[in-house]
Formats: sequence, structure tokens, C-alpha cells
Amino acid sequence: MKDTTREASKTLKTLSVVLFAGAALAFGILFYQGQKDLKMVRENATEHATYFKNEQAKMLGDIEYNLQNVSEGRELSGTTEDYAFSTNTNKSVDRIWGEMRGIQLTLEENEYLANELRSQLATSQEEIADYRKRIRTYDKKLETAYDEIDQLIAENIVLANDLALAEKENKMFRNEIEAQEAEIEWYTAMFTENEKITMQQQSMIDKMRTKLSNAYYVVGSSKDLKDANVIEDAGLFGIGDKKISPEIEKEEFVRINKFEQTSIPIFSKKAELVTPHNSNSYEWETNDQGITYLKITDPGKFWETSKYLIITTKKPFEFKEEVKLTQ
Repeated sequence: MKDTTREASKTLKTLSVVLFAGAALAFGILFYQGQKDLKMVRENATEHATYFKNEQAKMLGDIEYNLQNVSEGRELSGTTEDYAFSTNTNKSVDRIWGEMRGIQLTLEENEYLANELRSQLATSQEEIADYRKRIRTYDKKLETAYDEIDQLIAENIVLANDLALAEKENKMFRNEIEAQEAEIEWYTAMFTENEKITMQQQSMIDKMRTKLSNAYYVVGSSKDLKDANVIEDAGLFGIGDKKISPEIEKEEFVRINKFEQTSIPIFSKKAELVTPHNSNSYEWETNDQGITYLKITDPGKFWETSKYLIITTKKPFEFKEEVKLTQ
């Protein structure tokens, strides 16, 4: 979870930087292209203005030169004395008409040049007006670009503040997660330790339950049990009651779970309990041959006085077929 939070914070930072860099690059390209176009327009306008200025100056020079030639031609052809004393009148007239024709052509050329100059001036004014219009358009675009860059800077400031706030919240969240993880680790360790203790206690309980549920019994004739050092005579001269031998050995007994096994096989004409047990906690089951089983009806009361059960028998059954000795 900590890695996920760090990755989310890192991704947010990277996304913010990429967005700002991309927007800044786009506006930078727009601004650079606008500056480049504006510079080109201004250079073209200056170049055209210089060209038209030179052309107009040349045309004005040509017109002034032609006018000067017309003036000089008038002076040459304006005196009648030169023609009065001419020896060839026809030639003089032809020369005069030729000079007049030249003056007329010169004036026509001046008129053409003047018209051309006026046309170029009009074209120049239109192009200059167009350049001015384009410059104003680029100025507006640059102004818009500046405004958008200012807006981008303002938005980036807001984004940076949001990013700082998000980072602060992420840090608080990470601290909270770390605290929770530490608490979980502590509880896990405690649970593991408690589970270990519980298992140990359960094992002890199982062992104690097994030990407490264990009981031991032996069934046999008095002679066999005496020979096995299980019982001994309690009466005078070996006559009368029997008691447990102090040299008793567990190997001679059958171990059972006293809460699970409640029937002890007897299969004898007679049977007698040597160990003390509550008389209301058991009963004898019989058939036509004698006693078949000792039925324990209340295990708690039966085994409360002793965990050993010793039964002496007389005249065991003679079985013609194999029978089941436990039930």
C-alpha cells in the first residue's frame, strides 16, 4: 500500500510537469512563430517601402529631366529670327514640326510616368495598409499569446499549490498507514504469541484430559491375579476379602478411556469387584450361563474413587465358537 501511494504521488507530479511543459512548449512555439512572422512582415514592408521610394525618386527624376528638355526645346524653337533668315523654308518647317513632335512625345512620356507613379503610389499605399493590417493582426495574436501565457502561469501556480497540498495529504496518509501497519504487526505478533500459547495450553489440556480419562482394568481368577501381584489376601490366613497388591504393575492392566468404554467383558459364572466403586454407578449384564459384562452406567461416579478396576472371576464360560469380547 505504501508503494501504491508513492507511485500515485510520483505519477501526479510527472503528469503536472508534463502538462505544464507541453503547454509552455505549445505557447512558446506560437509565440516564436508569431515573432518570426511579425519580423518577416515588417522586413517585407520596409523592403517594399524602400523599393517604392527608390522607384518614385527615379520616376520623379525622369519627369524633371523631360520637363527640362521640353523647356530647352521651347527656347530653341521660340525665336522667329532663326527661321526668317533661313535659306530653306521647307527644311525649317520640317525641323520645327520635328522638334514640336519631340516635345509632344516627351510630354506624353511624362504623363505616362506620372500616371505610373500615381499607380505605384496607390499600390504602395494599399500594400502598406495591408502590411499595417497584418502587423495589427500579429500584434493581437501576440497579445493573446501573452495573455494565455499569463493564464498558464496562473494555472500552473494553482496546480503547484494543489500538488503541494496533495503531497501533504499523501504524506499524512502514508504516516497513518505506517502507524496502522505497525499496529497490525503488533497485533499479529500478539495473536501469533497467543495462538502459540493457546496451542500449548490446548496440548496440555489434551494431555490432562487424556490422563484424566485414562482408566485401567483387569479381569481374572484370584489365583491368576495373585500370581501377577495384582491382588493379595486381606483376611486372616488368606481367607476372605482381597485387596490391591502394593507391588502392582500397570502392564497387567488394560488401559481404556473411561468416558468412551462403558462395558467390561466378564464371561464368567461369578464375578466380584476388588476395587471400591459406587454401587449405583454400574450393573451386571447376564445370560443363562452367568455374567457377560460389567455395564458402567455413570462413569463419573464409578471412577471417582479409583482409576483402577480389578474383577475376580470364577468358572469362566466355555465357548464353542469364537465370540467378541468387547462391545
